[in-house]
Amino acid sequence: MTDFEKLGVFYLGRSYDLAKKKRGEDLVLYDSRDLVTHAVCVGMTGSGKTGLCLSLIEEAAIDGVPAILIDPKGDLCDLLLTFPGLSADEFRPWINEEDAARKGVSPDEYAKQQADLWRKGLAEWGQDGDRIRRLKDAAEFAIYTPGSSAGLPVSIVASFAAPPAAARDDEEALRERVASTATGLLTLLGISADPLKSREHILVSTILADAWSGGEDLTLEALIARIQTPGVKRIGVVDLEAFFPAKERFELAMSLNNLLAAPGFASWLEGDPLDVGRLLRTAAGKPRIAIFSIAHLSDAERMFFVTLLLNQTVAWMRTQSGTTSLRAILYMDEIAGYFPPVAAPPAKAPLLTLLKQGRAFGLGVVLATQNPVDLDYKGLSNTGTWLLGRLQTERDKARVLEGLEGAAAGAAKKFDRGRMGEVLAGLGNRVFLMNDVHEDEPVVFESRWAMSYLRGPLTRAQIKTLMDPMRGAASTEDRAPKASSAKREAKPGGGGSRPVLFELLRSDRPGAHPERHPDAEAADRLEQAGPFILYFGKLLRQKGVHLLLDAWRRLAPRYPDTSLVVVGFGSDRAWLESLAGERVIFTGAMDHAQLQQLVPCAELVVVPSVLPEAFGMVAAEAASCGLMTVVSDHSGLAEVAAGLGPASRTFDGSVDDLERAVGEILDLPAADREAIGLLGRERVCARWSWERIADSLISGTLPTRLR
Repeated sequence: MTDFEKLGVFYLGRSYDLAKKKRGEDLVLYDSRDLVTHAVCVGMTGSGKTGLCLSLIEEAAIDGVPAILIDPKGDLCDLLLTFPGLSADEFRPWINEEDAARKGVSPDEYAKQQADLWRKGLAEWGQDGDRIRRLKDAAEFAIYTPGSSAGLPVSIVASFAAPPAAARDDEEALRERVASTATGLLTLLGISADPLKSREHILVSTILADAWSGGEDLTLEALIARIQTPGVKRIGVVDLEAFFPAKERFELAMSLNNLLAAPGFASWLEGDPLDVGRLLRTAAGKPRIAIFSIAHLSDAERMFFVTLLLNQTVAWMRTQSGTTSLRAILYMDEIAGYFPPVAAPPAKAPLLTLLKQGRAFGLGVVLATQNPVDLDYKGLSNTGTWLLGRLQTERDKARVLEGLEGAAAGAAKKFDRGRMGEVLAGLGNRVFLMNDVHEDEPVVFESRWAMSYLRGPLTRAQIKTLMDPMRGAASTEDRAPKASSAKREAKPGGGGSRPVLFELLRSDRPGAHPERHPDAEAADRLEQAGPFILYFGKLLRQKGVHLLLDAWRRLAPRYPDTSLVVVGFGSDRAWLESLAGERVIFTGAMDHAQLQQLVPCAELVVVPSVLPEAFGMVAAEAASCGLMTVVSDHSGLAEVAAGLGPASRTFDGSVDDLERAVGEILDLPAADREAIGLLGRERVCARWSWERIADSLISGTLPTRLR
């Protein structure tokens, strides 16, 4: 075994003699347990900072340590460019052709040069293609792109759910999370919110604190509704209307609603949930390096998302048991702007919490920057490892020395500022000073050759190319557990039950006419079904069931464990049954009690009416059970679909478009489908519940559609 292939140590490079300007033979092996006291890496552009930090992540992956990487610039996606064969063919799709042109060579020749360069560079550091293969096999590497479909999408829905009980019981922690979430959200709206002076911040914080302290999850829709009707009469000792009049609260609610209704915002609500436990490991338990590429976002969107992610990380951390080993890494590639010395952006509070408390839970925080001036060195005073590269100005060096001196204040050894200054002045490319409080003295070293191909930031198209295979695999993997659970119960918010349904179907229940009873074999047929798509309504041509049957014939081979269930009665039943393909179950009619148990157990509900409908009651009823829906794009159905937002899809009346819409929903991960369905439920309750309609009648503001 190569000397550096030891569990629990990270191979960072070899010693370096500054006086001789020469690399030594001594390996620099970093004890992974030291990282639980966190690390800071500082170096100017071209210092080799990114290569060093990626090498550290590579070592962690080989050791089975998962990581969440926040990538504001786009450099970290290079971690997926690992080529065990070290061949020109592997490098060719990923080279920068402009670099080839500048060197006056063809792209094919440049790819060969890069492959040769990487093979030689790795060999100098005792590495080869086999070690790259070990890296690829040790962990899953995934790129998430919030607000974009280039990489894997990520849903922020869970970010407004109540924190775990352990976090809620800590009043200070709950206050921090409430304040940072409120600030992040208002920043996204373009509102500069002072937690002590801004009434917008105080109102949103009050709503969040009231819900979360009681363990109640919120959605953006629910937050919009509560801004208008907060459920409190006073803010502090001041009457609510005097503090924040209803008209002005409505304007704030509309700003948030406009954000939610914007076409581009739907992508924030789809994808893997922002669940840190699920992000760090696959369903099979394999470590994951989850890269959040946010270069495409605006400054406000970046701050909003980073704040949510850090809050979710704090919540996850507090559910873990204590450990002295490195359990996971949180790495941020450019911290400037998120951790300033004076200002308090929303991301700073949760980041400080992670730095203060992460050690006890085995979470190592690694922060990197090329701008050492704009850092809160007091906040970094507990950081145990400093990795310092070449710096640009004397001012930069002075600020870094201040930080080092603060970090050394609690250590037994004396800090030699003069000696440190001399060392910093002598650093060159890929040469770093490592000051680890767990070691006797600092060490100067040259960083090893990265196994990943460092070609610079990837384009969105390149990220999509890398993630498309994983996107398909994720959909298949997500469907697999669902298919194996033939007796799966209803979704959250629904209240349905298969056993209760079967009992009701088999009981002797009165009805006006035999055709309005369920078929005698209905329960037996449904007992054999796994996941299912549902239609319920009249069995008449104008209801469009024949379109759904045609679309299902195309979809059935793609979803072999899913069935189509058709509930209802009507004069066209026999004709429709003659059109049915595989795994189509006709049950006959059901009464309300039976439907209440059936509908929540479905995957989605389809309302394919051909003729106009005054109001999409079936779609609204399905959404009230927490289900996503597919409806015809006309009349009252389109109006309901618009009201449901991302929880509904429409189709243009053709079988092709119906196939597309149903497939889109079935391809969503189950957790996302449920989360989006709950958003639809919130919207139904806010718009069409009996209480809402009654309030509207009393106030004289009944929507035109329902007058």
